[in-house]
Amino acid sequence: MKNIFRTLSYAAVFVFLLVLFPVFSNVASADAVSEEPISKMIAPDYYPYPTTNVFFNDVKTFYTVSLDGEGEAFVAAKFKLAILDKMDSFSFEIPGRSVRVLGVVQEYIETSQACSYYDQVSKECLYWYTKYENPKYYSADFVVDKLSESSKVSVTLPKYFPLPSNASQSSLLVLYKVENVAVESGSVFSFDFSTPKFSMDISSARVSVSVVPPFVLKGSSDASIDYRGNVGMSMLAESSKTGLMASESSDIQSFSNSIEYTYGADVYDASGLDPFESFTVQGKYAKSKWLFYKGWIGFGVLLLTSLILLLVWGVRKLINISRDSKSKGLSTTAMVLISSGISSLVVLLTTIGTYILLAYSYSWIGYQLAEMINLLALLISTIIILASLIIPPLIVGLKRGVVPAVVTVGITLGVMVLLLIVIIIISIGLNGLVGGSEYYLY
Repeated sequence: MKNIFRTLSYAAVFVFLLVLFPVFSNVASADAVSEEPISKMIAPDYYPYPTTNVFFNDVKTFYTVSLDGEGEAFVAAKFKLAILDKMDSFSFEIPGRSVRVLGVVQEYIETSQACSYYDQVSKECLYWYTKYENPKYYSADFVVDKLSESSKVSVTLPKYFPLPSNASQSSLLVLYKVENVAVESGSVFSFDFSTPKFSMDISSARVSVSVVPPFVLKGSSDASIDYRGNVGMSMLAESSKTGLMASESSDIQSFSNSIEYTYGADVYDASGLDPFESFTVQGKYAKSKWLFYKGWIGFGVLLLTSLILLLVWGVRKLINISRDSKSKGLSTTAMVLISSGISSLVVLLTTIGTYILLAYSYSWIGYQLAEMINLLALLISTIIILASLIIPPLIVGLKRGVVPAVVTVGITLGVMVLLLIVIIIISIGLNGLVGGSEYYLY
């Protein structure tokens, strides 16, 4: 009995020690932690944005080009400059015989260091971040030298390079006009716009093209955007004339951002331009999208007229054959073959023409007009095919009876089935060759 009681006593003491050990451990660890200064907290897993991260000369260019009915281009350009070398002027060459520079303004963004994380005890800053101030704009003096095929623009920079450590970046905003960028032919303007040339490498060039109302760009869903009404553009040109110095303007800032991030226009991108290399953008615009495809429309009307005339000729030929069949002894078989051959020929030409139009209309004339053109083509082709299936067999039936008419319809339908099989095989083959991404049958 005593042994049992002694064993239970030992067990109780052991359990009591197990319970107290974590408590003492926590207290000891708490004391150890309290001895460490709170300022040695774990650093965040990200690093502050550097004030300057320019390691080599870099120029990024952005352009918004607005074209009008006189073939003139109104250009708003933005050159983002990251220059390590000492530079107090900047020059570039604008292609074109007639160039007029409206204004040049330098955009300058300063930075400052702000604290985002303080020590809870000492109130010392543990983590700093770069705070970007609102851009300031300085009017820049410039000189334009007329060359034979271009104009050289030399700009005196109000803020020299390299930039101080508290500067984030600097950009040049340039407004200019170039005449004879577009040439009109048959109510359609063909434009050829080339970006300015620089004496250094250009890492990227972005050109967004738009047109003034009521013109529309070929292949663009919504490009009738007039940048001339922009308040920031007007203020930029006026600021360049009046000698604006170290001024903040939300309108000019918004306009500057719109040059770099333009939506709703045709946008073209290029990268890695060599010194004195220009990026050229070409296209067409007109007052109506129908003018872009007047040649195809004329061809379609001619093809449709030819099919109708062929059908009329075939019907008249059948009528003449049926009239002279008794005197010439034309057999019923010959008449059936002739009528079914004419019907099959009309169906064949109509089907091929409609198939080509449906397969390529979206790439030829764009999505907006293609829907309507395809519906119209399907309606007209259906009428022609039905007429080819009804009129020739009807003439044969009136002259030779029901059975020859049914045979005529059967032969024509057989030709249509064979034609459908051939089209399916060709479609499968084309889709297999090009990956099924360029040819569609709607």
